[in-house]
Amino acid sequence: MLIWILTLFLCSSPAQASPVATSIVALDTAPGLTPLVYLSDGSVKEAPPGQEEFLRRLILQTPSEWTTLEPPYPQLEYEADLLDESRMTRWFKSMNRRTRYRAQCYNRAHVWAYEANRDLNIRSEKIFMFFSSRYIREYHYRWWFHVAPLTRVDTGRGTESRVMDPGFFDRPVTQKTWSDHFIKPKTPCKVVQRYSEYASVPHTEYCYFMMAPMYMWQPKDLEAVDSGSPVKERFEEFDIETAYRQAFR
Repeated sequence: MLIWILTLFLCSSPAQASPVATSIVALDTAPGLTPLVYLSDGSVKEAPPGQEEFLRRLILQTPSEWTTLEPPYPQLEYEADLLDESRMTRWFKSMNRRTRYRAQCYNRAHVWAYEANRDLNIRSEKIFMFFSSRYIREYHYRWWFHVAPLTRVDTGRGTESRVMDPGFFDRPVTQKTWSDHFIKPKTPCKVVQRYSEYASVPHTEYCYFMMAPMYMWQPKDLEAVDSGSPVKERFEEFDIETAYRQAFR
């Protein structure tokens, strides 16, 4: 049973400057298996020995946060810029590499998207890759999501998408190349349109892609939309200041 809890706290790694609380996002208590704790910094931990009963009580005391909305849903409709290859390359080379050790991906991605918009007038997207409980258990993986900026590029042969993730690559890469770096069997990720399509269904795939506007900072922003909150339409000062402080020197 995977029970998702609305994330209400901002988090950071103990290795970062000015850390604040890391909250539990989800508890995976699959029968016969060690319970997994999904944390808001993107990591996954096995429940400490002897804590299984505590977690079960916590689950029973936690009301379900998922609300099935009736149409029309809040939409994640958003149009990013179409770049030529030279402009895309210029952006990639300019991306801020002054990151802190163990800086979290959502902070890096938010600053990269913000600076591209501020300095180069580029409207990009975000691509979230969610790792399934199936993948986490089968491959002993210790993260449940990763995120990076995404842009569309005119290659001369047509329009394609490129992931901008200098934390792991030395160039813009295709979505499949990006996911293959993290997914050991290199199976493709299923595309979902809403966060709840990943969070509230059985995890039959190894991974899931979700595209979102560049203003969406953490999975909690995607989750909030499914709970009826409006889609962010601008960079929020608190998000940006926190992302810089926690992820960059």
